[in-house]
Amino acid sequence: MNTSYSPSIEKNNEKIKARHMVAGLEAKFEKMLKGKEKAFVGLPATGFNLERHVLKRARQENVKLFCYEGDGIVYKNNMETPRVNRLLDQNRDVLSYMEVPLPENGYVESPATGRAKYTNPMFIWRDYCGVANTERIEESTRQCAPHSVVVVTFYAKSGRGCETLPIPIEDGDGNYRRNLEPYLLERFAEQGWINIWSHRYSTNPYSPMLMMAFTNTLKAHKFLTA
Repeated sequence: MNTSYSPSIEKNNEKIKARHMVAGLEAKFEKMLKGKEKAFVGLPATGFNLERHVLKRARQENVKLFCYEGDGIVYKNNMETPRVNRLLDQNRDVLSYMEVPLPENGYVESPATGRAKYTNPMFIWRDYCGVANTERIEESTRQCAPHSVVVVTFYAKSGRGCETLPIPIEDGDGNYRRNLEPYLLERFAEQGWINIWSHRYSTNPYSPMLMMAFTNTLKAHKFLTA
């Protein structure tokens, strides 16, 4: 199943609803850590939709944004788009954007810092929308600074054709529809992450998605679920 990025997804109603859920959680994250340095980490694709909202408060709320793109074509198109160039130029003090894969939890990469460990709370949106393979699960479940949040989005039906699919996740013939959510809950919990919510949606009849949010302290969980 091809779940690669398509610009039309940005305008899909179900994707917009999912983005609003993440935006609401991120706003609570900022409120919880008001005035303290923190990071937003994400994959903005072509829209920079959530990032634009975060940028409106970034200086006041002491947020640094670290954005990444692993697809060279998407990155090149963004850098050739005047609207994106203006966004980057006007926010160089708080926003970086690099053509590299999103680092594992607890690390950032930017032209200013290189690859470095980040010791303040992080809000990380791993909007993969692809197969829940071993590498993605491992980098998503790594621990980072207390009071951090990680949100993951995975294709929620099948891992057929994926050579690094965790064996316990399968429920037959490479499918994992029934096992994906309980498996992720278990894997995140093993690393000290507490589930905030889970949300299923589809951008089309063939691409069901599972989005899950986690935090790593009871104090943060209480605040974010109040």
